[in-house]
Amino acid sequence: MNRRVSAIVQALEEGERRLADDLRATARRHRDDHEVHHVAHDLARWSDEHSRRLAEAVGADVASDGSGPPDLPPAPPRASASDDPALRLLEDLRALHQAVAGNCAYWLMLSQAAEASHDSRLLDLVGLGRPRALRQLDWTKAMMTSQSPQILTTPP
Repeated sequence: MNRRVSAIVQALEEGERRLADDLRATARRHRDDHEVHHVAHDLARWSDEHSRRLAEAVGADVASDGSGPPDLPPAPPRASASDDPALRLLEDLRALHQAVAGNCAYWLMLSQAAEASHDSRLLDLVGLGRPRALRQLDWTKAMMTSQSPQILTTPP
């Protein structure tokens, strides 16, 4: 795996770790919403597995050149949802959607690199992670689509 591909894999590994943490935090904050609570925990387990497999994929490369993952931009600031749990849910879903979309972009780049280089190890990794990331993206979008009208049009 060349240095550029390794940099993308390392960035994605960090993104998946952050996403898993954010999904678990969302599940804790919204434990009364059973779908959010349980699905967020399931999706966090996927991201944990992605992160582990990505770390394994570049483990030798990182050890050999001594470099760590590239610097990632800080997480975007969250709008204040005050003490309104319904608004907080929408904000959490928006933030999760953005994080997953960023990871999906990295998965797309890796899939293109894997196909171009005929790297079977990378193809296997992308074959597992990319479809799951797209399902995570679909879930956050579906939740925002279903929750937004009810939350935003009913009085608090």
